[in-house]
Amino acid sequence: MNIGLSAYDVPWHSWTKKEGKMIEIIIFRSQKVAFLSAGKFAHMSLKTFSSILSSAFSFFTLLRNVV
Repeated sequence: MNIGLSAYDVPWHSWTKKEGKMIEIIIFRSQKVAFLSAGKFAHMSLKTFSSILSSAFSFFTLLRNVV
């Protein structure tokens, strides 16, 4: 959401039409929630995926230090 707000705050109205269109696409794309899917099995947000990845890496590091 912050990306869309930042893109909106730049003075894009004085740019060329092509550059303005790219900023418009960034604004529209930032309004959709990004998620990952594993077929029809599960959907998860990027925040959830990074949390799982962080936990897995922490567990791996713990196992490596114990052994």
